[in-house]
Amino acid sequence: MTSSSTQKPSSSPAPTGKFNFDVFLSFRGEDTRYNFTDHLFKNLKRMGINTFRDDKLERGEEIAQELLGAIEGSRFSIIVFSERYADSKWCLDELTKIMECKREMDQIVLPVFYHVHPSDVRKQTGSFGKAFAKHGTTVDEEKVKRWRAAMTEASSLSGWHVIKDYEYQLKYIEEILEVICKRLGPKQLHIDDDIVGMDSRLEELKSLINSQLHDVRVVGIYGTGGIGKTMIAKFVYNEIQCEFNGASFLENVKESFKKGCQLQLQQKLLHGIMGQNIELSNIDDGINIIKNRLGSKKVLIVIDDMDSREQLDSLVGSRNWFGAGTTIIVTTRDQQLLRYYEADVTYEVKKLNYEEAIQLFSKHAFKQNAPKEDYVKLSNCMVDYDWGLPLALKVLGSSLYGMTIDEWKSASDKLKNNLMKEIYDVLRISFDMLDCSQKKEKTAFVSKILDRCNLYATWNIKVLYDKYLITFSNNMRQMHDLIQQMGWTIVHKECPGEPSKWSRLWDPNDIYDAFFRQKFTLEAFAEMKRVFSKMKKLRLLKVYYSDHHSLPRKENKMCLPKDFEFPSNLRYLHWEGLESLPSNFHAENLIAINLKSSNIKELWDGDKCLAELKFLDLSNSQQLMKIPKFSSMTKLETLNLKSCTSFCNLHSSIGTFHQMKFLTKLNFSGAGIKELPSSIGYLESLEFLDISYCLNFEKFPEIQGNMKCLKTLHLSNTAIKELPGSIGCLEAIQTLYLYNTAIKELPDSIGCLEALQSLYLGNTAIKELPNSIGCLEALQTLYLDNTAIKELPDSIGCLEALQTLSVNGCSNLEKFPEIQRNMRNLRGLFVGRTAIKELPCSIGHLIRLERLDLENCKNLSGLPSSIYGLKCLEELSLNGCSNVEDFSEIMVDMEHLQCLYLRGMVITKLPSSIECLKNLSLLELTNCENLVTLPNSIGNLTCLKFLYVRNCSKLHKLPDNLRSLQHCLKILDLAGCNLMEGAIPNDLWCLSSLVSLDVSENHIRCIPDGIIQLSNLMGLHMNHCPMLEEIPELPSSLREIKAHGCACLETLLSDPTHLFWSYLLNCFKSYTEYLRRNRDLGSSGIQITIPGSSGIPEWIRDKSMGCEVRIELPENWYKDDSFLGFALFFHYVPLDNDDNDNNDDNDYRCELSISFADQPEETLPLGLLPRKCRTYYIGGLIDRGVDEIYKEVGTSDPALHVLYLPEIAIPEKYRSKQWNNFKASLNYSYQCGNNRAFKVKSCGIQLIYAKAQDHHQKRSRHHPTEDHPHHKRSRHS
Repeated sequence: MTSSSTQKPSSSPAPTGKFNFDVFLSFRGEDTRYNFTDHLFKNLKRMGINTFRDDKLERGEEIAQELLGAIEGSRFSIIVFSERYADSKWCLDELTKIMECKREMDQIVLPVFYHVHPSDVRKQTGSFGKAFAKHGTTVDEEKVKRWRAAMTEASSLSGWHVIKDYEYQLKYIEEILEVICKRLGPKQLHIDDDIVGMDSRLEELKSLINSQLHDVRVVGIYGTGGIGKTMIAKFVYNEIQCEFNGASFLENVKESFKKGCQLQLQQKLLHGIMGQNIELSNIDDGINIIKNRLGSKKVLIVIDDMDSREQLDSLVGSRNWFGAGTTIIVTTRDQQLLRYYEADVTYEVKKLNYEEAIQLFSKHAFKQNAPKEDYVKLSNCMVDYDWGLPLALKVLGSSLYGMTIDEWKSASDKLKNNLMKEIYDVLRISFDMLDCSQKKEKTAFVSKILDRCNLYATWNIKVLYDKYLITFSNNMRQMHDLIQQMGWTIVHKECPGEPSKWSRLWDPNDIYDAFFRQKFTLEAFAEMKRVFSKMKKLRLLKVYYSDHHSLPRKENKMCLPKDFEFPSNLRYLHWEGLESLPSNFHAENLIAINLKSSNIKELWDGDKCLAELKFLDLSNSQQLMKIPKFSSMTKLETLNLKSCTSFCNLHSSIGTFHQMKFLTKLNFSGAGIKELPSSIGYLESLEFLDISYCLNFEKFPEIQGNMKCLKTLHLSNTAIKELPGSIGCLEAIQTLYLYNTAIKELPDSIGCLEALQSLYLGNTAIKELPNSIGCLEALQTLYLDNTAIKELPDSIGCLEALQTLSVNGCSNLEKFPEIQRNMRNLRGLFVGRTAIKELPCSIGHLIRLERLDLENCKNLSGLPSSIYGLKCLEELSLNGCSNVEDFSEIMVDMEHLQCLYLRGMVITKLPSSIECLKNLSLLELTNCENLVTLPNSIGNLTCLKFLYVRNCSKLHKLPDNLRSLQHCLKILDLAGCNLMEGAIPNDLWCLSSLVSLDVSENHIRCIPDGIIQLSNLMGLHMNHCPMLEEIPELPSSLREIKAHGCACLETLLSDPTHLFWSYLLNCFKSYTEYLRRNRDLGSSGIQITIPGSSGIPEWIRDKSMGCEVRIELPENWYKDDSFLGFALFFHYVPLDNDDNDNNDDNDYRCELSISFADQPEETLPLGLLPRKCRTYYIGGLIDRGVDEIYKEVGTSDPALHVLYLPEIAIPEKYRSKQWNNFKASLNYSYQCGNNRAFKVKSCGIQLIYAKAQDHHQKRSRHHPTEDHPHHKRSRHS
């Protein structure tokens, strides 16, 4: 930055208050409108900075009043002083007003000296002197003095001196943006102005959150509905988000999941943090991208209103997904879920105290902080009823606002009559406004439907909003679930148990009770016809699939009688799965028809009047072949024919005569469409067109009309081979999807798409891009994955707005072009699996690059030194770059780099300068077979959480100074490193934060005693250590122990006195105590894999051959406080090839069933056995997912698998004398590639008690045992 003074622009925050604009831009149009100012304005808009720029030519002598208002309503003013700036009286009036706002309103002023010297402006010499001399002859002297004073003051501020060099102009624009963004700070969530009692609660919660810690922290906020959990989460989010690399607030998660919007939530999470619109194909894809993109970032995530594990698992499933210092805040009504997620701290939001409640109530009842004198006693009574819930106080106070004392008394009497004083009755006063069943709908959609129903939507929605019964967010109107529950409760009380007599039916269970409990006889149909014929005023009818009742979907279809008549006043018809419409169906008054998943082939015969129809949804109606002519529905706005596989031809009337003036959305995804009529080009209002997965669609028509509003075009997974040249006419298009098509080239006219932000060309036949690609000024995302492209055009360097460029899998791409300085917004560059041999030195120009992926670039020979100048780089992947032999010295601190992937490289060492990566969180060195040593400086990486050196076979020893990683390192993988006895340094046992340790496939004889110090260790893997013969006392925190293929340990469990059994008992006891304390039935279970060729140990009494074992439990087993649970033993052996009949199934199955004899079908709540196996409990299936754990048994050795089932997992109903016959079975087989299949040969059960001797004395007549606390080590020889 070049400043007109020695000071840089102040870093103080922007002024707060209500502003219409972030920035006011003052400039002389003739000088800069179409160059510097234009670029500055576009970049401000791109960054989401609300900027006022007057694009009108000057008219008259006086400055327009709207400009003065815009200046007053802006946080910042940028003044672009150019050569002829002072010629304009308007500009000088703007300048004077700006400096006035600086003095009186603390407005921040940033001067830019565009091709003029700051001293000429400050002293009014040169062209500025001439301009003022001219004004002196025509303008009042006092006014000229004010202009001069303002210019002198403004030009004395620090700013930018822009010289005549295009490249430097862009540099200055970037610096201006950086200053403004820094001062504006992160986007704040809206919070109502009427908050009471928040300060103390906020301080309490903030004291529990320490964003300076290196660990990933989970903070749980819980409390009853309406208590203010969301509000306090918003407060905290606004206060601390600036301390993180990115932040995302996910509101109403529970409701989003109910509506199947999991993908949208994942996308919102990524967009909030990455600032990018990332396309996700499924939930698993979203999980992988969240882990990959956020694994090295310190982020703040708020999951608001969460009520199930599924929600957590798909959004923030594991702390390992996120970088050091991340904070995850979860709000919920269910404290149990916070235990499941092992929240570090929890905070209960308490109800308001009496003084706070009175103040909040008064704000809404009287618009002041205290009750009016005559209303004090009544106010006290009202506050007593609502239990201190903020939502109830707002609703009740707003409902009483402006009422007389008599009306207050009447309302108070209504509340007194209910002795329970439940919150639903407190809210009932405003119930009459609740006419809609959906808690969340698009405001425009609701308004249009209700207005046509003469329900005065605009007015009623405003009243509901004023009374805090609904809220608005992102064009959606939302109802608090407390309000909805209150409404249901009130309706239920009208005629208890008789839903057919209620005034409103919207709960799925109620509707099912009212209509479907009886069998559908002809008499029942006749009665149904009669009931509907009486519903003269019925306006809205919605029959839909619900997961809230037990009616199977296959029974949810209904074929209406041909003479069935819908009420003539019906405006909204939503009937999923309808077999057919009655022949006399009348649609002239309908605004919306939703018949998705129907078996209808044709809506009706002949023409019908659809003059009012706006929304038509026939999605997933796979028999549908024909819809009415569009000339009969000229008001149509949305047409959804998604997955209508039999629908092949779209009538040409869709665009004829410009009739479809209101049509904005067309969805044909997965339909049988083969072509679109050319008249589609006349849909001037169309914004969204989806033809994806129309496998027979081969050609997009020439755009003959003016599709000036189209923003999104989906053509992915079609048979299209080319785009028409007229594609350039789509001037508003922002997103173009062409994935998995046969397109070979793009027309040059693609460069005319000035608004295009995202272009997806992955898996196409494209071999080159046109030079016009460089004209896409707004392009932010360009995906070219797995194409045949051989080179990128030089013009790609002109894409100033580009943030993500992906050419992964472009195997013909051998050279990456020189990078221009104006690609400084690029944040993600993905060049994996290409044939490039080197990166250009100009890669150092990518000053904002955060992620660089070069995975499996086999021809890459090295990295340019300029790569270490990428100070924003957070993730670098060189996995599989087998031709890169040397990782060069790191010359500068790369403070942002958090993940470094070097898997499969041929490097022999890491440079000692690795310590320059101060914030490195993950270091991946797996399969670096030539790696001989790790530098001691690795101990200086005090943020390192994950260190993987698996299969580094030449690495015989670890550094001696690992102690300094004791508070950060969580996972250490040393498998296959040829470590010899004594190669593990004592410093390793100081790693108190270590959670998982893998020393498999090494030449160690014993695990050192120091392992007992690893108090957080949960997983210990020792597989295939042939010399291992000693296991010391183990930490009780262990949940998983695996020692498969350790020949010297084969008889480890054959002796019940062996102290290894005592160590396992400590683990069982510790785990059971944890469960009893936290009731956390979702935590990971305990599993141990031990080599053993002799079957189930002899001292275990209850065992049997095969895969099933039964046990008769002791009398009153459920009352014995010392009973901890069951140890389940399964001995599996390899199958002979002749016995294996599963040759075609390259997979494995592991199904564990646990039950009581003759019990009714029920599912036990068990994540308590290992998450990784597929598990049946009491007749129900819990699929815990597929994991690599069981694949490790695919060798030639038998082994013993031990699973622990804690007694706390047994439901209360089975804790009686009646249930004492317990059964467990494991069906297991495995076949994958050349590995051999396995089966369970024998199994057994051992009851576990708090004292070691008890589980033998109570259940076994063999080998009574005593504890041996004096032993320190288990040794087998």
